[in-house]
Amino acid sequence: MQIFGLTEIRLKIIQLLVLIEGIMSIFSQIISEELALETHQWLLMRIEPKLVKFQQEIKDCYTNYQIIVSSTIPNLLGIGEGSTPESDDLFLGVIATIICKNPSFSEFFNRLTTMKFEDYTTRRSSLLIRRFLRENYPKEIRSFIALLKSESYSSSYLSKLKLEIQKIKRIGASSGYFFLVGVHWQLEYYEKQNQILIANIQTEQD
Repeated sequence: MQIFGLTEIRLKIIQLLVLIEGIMSIFSQIISEELALETHQWLLMRIEPKLVKFQQEIKDCYTNYQIIVSSTIPNLLGIGEGSTPESDDLFLGVIATIICKNPSFSEFFNRLTTMKFEDYTTRRSSLLIRRFLRENYPKEIRSFIALLKSESYSSSYLSKLKLEIQKIKRIGASSGYFFLVGVHWQLEYYEKQNQILIANIQTEQD
């Protein structure tokens, strides 16, 4: 049996993180090409600090969703116009990406379905949020979700991804667009976290 030393283990972890970061980077770059910063910058400027806090609360309160409910989610919802406000659509993209990339969070998010989202946003949006938390995605995005879960990045995969992105952009007046903004934001967040982790591991090696 081969036994690895601490240095070898750290190197393998770095290699894995670099691979994961590369995969996420490809996905987020393709989405980014379909987004116009001036269209959604106003929303990110308003809620990005809360999105970052939401990430930290997920990490710190994995078994205690009440903290997340009371301190973060209400401030992420109901911003914008329509039956599903823009911030809600963005939040759906964040939720879907977290669950796809961290399946262990599924049960945790399922618990959040008991929250009274109607106190913070529209009824239609509330129902949709609960569906996403249960991983009961609308049929229009199921193919995209499957691609988001995949780790195969062949040329046919990339072509299909671009096609699904175009389909999603046509959902509602802006719902599909802001959903993609949420997916993109979450992938970029993961990329940055991986970069920090890689840098910390490399520092420990020196």
